[in-house]
Amino acid sequence: MNTANLQLEGVYAALTALMTALRDKGLLDQNEIDQALAKAEAGLAADARRPAEVSAANVEAICFPLRYLRMANKAAAEDPAPSFSVLAARVGVGLRLLQTLLVSLDRRETAPHVAHGRRSGRDRSSGGDEQADC
Repeated sequence: MNTANLQLEGVYAALTALMTALRDKGLLDQNEIDQALAKAEAGLAADARRPAEVSAANVEAICFPLRYLRMANKAAAEDPAPSFSVLAARVGVGLRLLQTLLVSLDRRETAPHVAHGRRSGRDRSSGGDEQADC
């Protein structure tokens, strides 16, 4: 494993400890910490000055620390506290679920629109000349 990754794992642990101390001292509550981290994540994800050559996967990598810290903040009440690898896996699962949801929504938007349960023209179920609602 790259030693820089190991060093970053230590930095994440240190930031998690500082976040916990802020919460335990009543300086910030869990929601305030999450809002601050979410705002920072949104800023990174939407950085208009980022070069176009930066791939979507690289943007996801840039956002990982904030997502990790948000996950650690949410898991603060768990005893024992989840390890780095457990929290990192949760971030990955959350990202995969989000990607699945976005793909699903995209398919819905691009699918042909069909009125559910209604037919145009004559109402074939009654055999009469009534028009169905459109």
